[in-house]
Amino acid sequence: LGVNTRRRKMKTVLQFCHHCMEGKQMALRKETLEKYVSLASDILKEVARGKRKDRFITYEELMHEMGGPGRGYIAEVLDEVSCIEHANGRPLITALVIHKGIDSRPGYGFWYIRVLPDSIKNASDYDKISFWQQECERIWRYWGK
Repeated sequence: LGVNTRRRKMKTVLQFCHHCMEGKQMALRKETLEKYVSLASDILKEVARGKRKDRFITYEELMHEMGGPGRGYIAEVLDEVSCIEHANGRPLITALVIHKGIDSRPGYGFWYIRVLPDSIKNASDYDKISFWQQECERIWRYWGK
């Protein structure tokens, strides 16, 4: 797709997702959020398609590549990316963003994204990790087409 076509499609989807955020206090301005959501989506799709050396990306690496938005705002960006992916019937690509270090798993915020079912939000740690692993497999199958 051409750049303008992708932008129009992204704008349409973003408008839908902002609609589902009615009543939610946003920390980033709409334009800033849209910029980082677009950047994060593009980077995560590269990771999902296997175009990187690793199958995951750390929060730090993602923020560095995007040039922001900073630790206090990354959860808002990833939540919006998750909303867009869910609205389009795709797996939650944000599952590929992990902590650097010992556990190499998603952060606390992943378990509270708006589109994650309550059954997962309230599940045991074992069930959460099982869900996460299955979601990663779904991502790689979907984007590896």
